[in-house]
Amino acid sequence: MLPLRGVVQHYDWGGHDFIPGLSGIANSDRRPFAELWMGAHPQGPATADVAGMAMALDRLIAEPPGRILGPASAQFGGCPPYLLKVLDVASRRSIEVHPTKEPAAGGFA
Repeated sequence: MLPLRGVVQHYDWGGHDFIPGLSGIANSDRRPFAELWMGAHPQGPATADVAGMAMALDRLIAEPPGRILGPASAQFGGCPPYLLKVLDVASRRSIEVHPTKEPAAGGFA
């Protein structure tokens, strides 16, 4: 088991206390902490503590494929098919719905 440190997304609708408190991060400038990402997303991979060094989770699970996540991960290209998000919503927003992988990839491109 490896300790993970998530990546914070600072959207204007985020709160100021919950995620910093959960992560042990000071937030003296009251910056909004909206989402804490715990996964291998290319735009914000969590980092794992490997022998005292921080390593991006996407890099860690890619070398060599299957070593960290096991052989069953090959069906997902060696990357988890999910992104765990911890949310702190300080102001109301619409519900977020994500498409399946194919439309999402096309929309992102």
